[in-house]
Amino acid sequence: MSVALAAHEFVGEFNFANPVPEVQTFRIPKPIWMPPPIDFCKLNIDVGCCSNGLVSWGLVIRNRRAEVLFAACKKSDLVALPVVVACFKGELSLASIDPFILDCKELLINLVDVSVSLIKRNCNEAAHQLAQVAKTVGSCTWVGNAPNLKVKCEVHNHGLPDQYAGHPRKARLTADENKHVEDLTKRRVAPSRIVFFWKEQNPESVVDATEIYRKRSRLQKEERGSRTVTQHLLQWLSLLEIVGTTSTDLTFAIGFAYMESKKTDNYRWALEELKGLFTKQDILPQVIVTDRELVLMNANEIVFPHTVNMLCTWHINKNVFSRCSVLVPKDMRELVKDLWKNVVFSSNEVEYQQQLNEFKQACVNSSKLVDYVKKSWMNPYKERFVAAWTNQVMHLGNRTTNSGYTLSGVPIPLDSIHSHWKKLTMEVPLEDDTEDDYELDMSHAFDAIRSRYRSLDIVGKRALKSKVFELAYPATSSLCPPPEQIKTRRGVKNKDKGIAPKSYDMYRDPSYFEHVER
Repeated sequence: MSVALAAHEFVGEFNFANPVPEVQTFRIPKPIWMPPPIDFCKLNIDVGCCSNGLVSWGLVIRNRRAEVLFAACKKSDLVALPVVVACFKGELSLASIDPFILDCKELLINLVDVSVSLIKRNCNEAAHQLAQVAKTVGSCTWVGNAPNLKVKCEVHNHGLPDQYAGHPRKARLTADENKHVEDLTKRRVAPSRIVFFWKEQNPESVVDATEIYRKRSRLQKEERGSRTVTQHLLQWLSLLEIVGTTSTDLTFAIGFAYMESKKTDNYRWALEELKGLFTKQDILPQVIVTDRELVLMNANEIVFPHTVNMLCTWHINKNVFSRCSVLVPKDMRELVKDLWKNVVFSSNEVEYQQQLNEFKQACVNSSKLVDYVKKSWMNPYKERFVAAWTNQVMHLGNRTTNSGYTLSGVPIPLDSIHSHWKKLTMEVPLEDDTEDDYELDMSHAFDAIRSRYRSLDIVGKRALKSKVFELAYPATSSLCPPPEQIKTRRGVKNKDKGIAPKSYDMYRDPSYFEHVER
């Protein structure tokens, strides 16, 4: 035991008297340098900035076999511009250094077959080390080789930055900040205002408007889902559809407008565009049927002040019937609905008062329904939907905005309608202000038709005669019924149906090659 202790003490004294020199460890860069194409050289360059603002740079030129042709480093007397430093720190965007990029492009115009690309730091290790060497040794060049540089320590040789604006990790949004951005985005607060609010609450916050825009973009994609941008936009826009009705009860589309919101200014713009479609401003629609949408009604009074604005009876009845289903007992609902229809379709004011009194008597135990009808419809809008007042204007039976709703009744035969009401336009015909009758003379055209008629054969004469007859006699037709009624049902009976000829494989007509072969 004593011998082991003595040996241990001896080894300790020997090591203390003969210390082992410290061995420096080096990190050998991985072979991630990409060689250039055949017959090309590759130039790697990197720039550094000293603490005093001076610029240093290093470059290495190598061939495809990774042989160093030339290497250099230099500590320049130039001072880095503040705008470039701000870009490196993340305080400004890369768009601020566009003039420098344009200068580089002009310098590369005289070079042939050259390309410039941005690579990561670990792919540009040699040029980066030369730029760091230039800070201490100054300017040096090497031809055919390069200094053997190795990294002794991977720790940065500079202090931490004072500001973290634009830092990929420090500028990330926390869970509370993400929720706050969602709430403010729903309230349509601008990103700049959100950043300003956070700076007031926390002056040390490094979140900038870029992170807010990224968060808003992700929220929009989540909200849009599988829909396209156009589909998502149309979902949030308000649609105004404008249709017209002819005297023959035909509906035609006039136009439609997508609006950002249902405001009076937006409706006014759409109605003014509609007003511009009329060729004559003194001939405007006499009646416009809308729903009880106050902003649309206000815009209509501004654009068409002399037009009667009727309300849709279909929507009014639906609203009243829905209240009736809640406020009226079940055994009285059908009676109350019928009485309400009688009130709406009263032919004159006396009948209106009678039908209204009957409606009130039936709703004695449902005073809330009577109050609703008075306050919401009768007192403010009875002149806009009750037949006793709406029949005083020519609305051609149009009392609803729902194109799928029609009133029950017998249609009026078209033969009993005057031709004046069958026209699609009520414009006054233009007056003839021509004094010379030469423009209205058709004698030369008639002579040409006669001469052409004489020169045609029998088929051409018949065709020309039918066209002239269509112009001369528009009420008649050249078509005539067939001399014998054609049977269109069940086809022609075939006595031999189902019996195949002996020479055929199946019941069908033979092809041409089958005729030839047989």
